[in-house]
Amino acid sequence: MRQIFKIVQENMYKVLPGVILLTWLTLLQRLFIQPDGFFPTILNYGMFINKYSFINMLFNMFIMTGYQLVTVLVITLSLMSALQTDLSRDHLSILVGISGLIVWNFVSNPAYINWLILPIYVGTIILPLKKVTAKWRFPLGMAISLGYALFILIAQKIYHFNLAMFLKQSINSLIGDGTKNFVSTIIVQIISNIFNLIGLNNISMLDEHDLNLTTANDNLVATLQHHAIPYRFTIYPMSSFLLIGGAGMLLALFIALILQWRSESVPLKWYFVGIPLIFDLWWPLAFMLPIFWQFNILKRAIFVTLTNALIGSALLYVHLEPAVYWVPTGMPNLFFGGLASHHFVVYIMVTVFLLVIDVVIYWPVARQLMVER
Repeated sequence: MRQIFKIVQENMYKVLPGVILLTWLTLLQRLFIQPDGFFPTILNYGMFINKYSFINMLFNMFIMTGYQLVTVLVITLSLMSALQTDLSRDHLSILVGISGLIVWNFVSNPAYINWLILPIYVGTIILPLKKVTAKWRFPLGMAISLGYALFILIAQKIYHFNLAMFLKQSINSLIGDGTKNFVSTIIVQIISNIFNLIGLNNISMLDEHDLNLTTANDNLVATLQHHAIPYRFTIYPMSSFLLIGGAGMLLALFIALILQWRSESVPLKWYFVGIPLIFDLWWPLAFMLPIFWQFNILKRAIFVTLTNALIGSALLYVHLEPAVYWVPTGMPNLFFGGLASHHFVVYIMVTVFLLVIDVVIYWPVARQLMVER
């Protein structure tokens, strides 16, 4: 299976320009086009955006279709590179074409795309075909494809079952009204790290701060009424310390990579990958470097989460003002704590301190990634 991960990661890199484009479009949408985005909120043109909501709809359609196409391309390229010596050109073309159609329908709702589908689909095609004699490879590949087609027909089209939606509903049930103590918050964030770095990376309630959660709303009401907040260690205030660059503080990993750069200048594409990380959009990093399905990186991400959580909870315990106020969509977690607490300078100092610690933790894996680059 390790070889499958390697094949998929190599072909993910080939579509990196498309992922960068889609990520920057997502960033522009969050900052300028969503009615509750950063600039519509602070410049007060949200009503204008609402009047021309079709612009936002066009962005959504283009971005979602783009990621759907990225999924098909990665699987197509992976199958072609892995099976070019095992099947005739005609058989390979047929199998790849059918696989493309199946995957396109499999991720027919791109809002629920999870990158784990890439090694799963590629692995279930390649591994069995490698174990049979040449004359059985094409029929076996077609049989496996038929199995996927039947799953789509029965599970998705007839019973309207979507695995990503099922996971979202399950996680939502787990979180409920929001975590209420330090332990439950840490458990949820560790789950978030695991899900994201194995490719189940569209479970948004795990790696976003949501003021609609009852615990977050209760904190806000208590603050406005000048009462002590009831849930100091819930997800909303704790995310100030845990989600910079996405779950696992992946901005720190990127900084560690940049600090280890040995050539004269950093390539332009690294800037296009790094800037979205400031706004917690980390998919380009995972397409540029082997971030997914790497136990060493997952282990460090969990360690970073535990370290930051302990430091952040200690600061909140000694009366650091918690993040309780609403912030616009698109506001990077880098500035979230300061703006949501109205203590910007203090939170910037805390954030810089945490990033330094996290860079040190990520340093060994960053060095390994640079060697393998």
